[in-house]
Amino acid sequence: MYLQYYMANNISFPLPSRGCIVFLFCLVPLSNYLERQGLRRTTILVASLVAGGSFLRLLSRDDSWGFFWLAHLGAVLNGMAGVTLGSAPPVVSATWFPENERIFATSVNMVII
Repeated sequence: MYLQYYMANNISFPLPSRGCIVFLFCLVPLSNYLERQGLRRTTILVASLVAGGSFLRLLSRDDSWGFFWLAHLGAVLNGMAGVTLGSAPPVVSATWFPENERIFATSVNMVII
């Protein structure tokens, strides 16, 4: 059904899982980037990736192949940005909160995300 609905061939069939696959490949590099560059630069990078992914989806609004590939590329950029959603809350808690409030701050932050 996927191949018929999206007019896709067998090469593009695994594309729905592209965000998860990119997440796995970017997990170690972006976590190291967060550790080396700090929270501010990582947040700017991740916000740029999300904005770029959203902008790609806006470029083509019809049901053409252009939208199909731009939407997948935007999902790849959002998958890359998703790494920081899991690794940033402990860094935020360690940076902004005193030691006796860090567990609570991290748990609230993880529940919100």
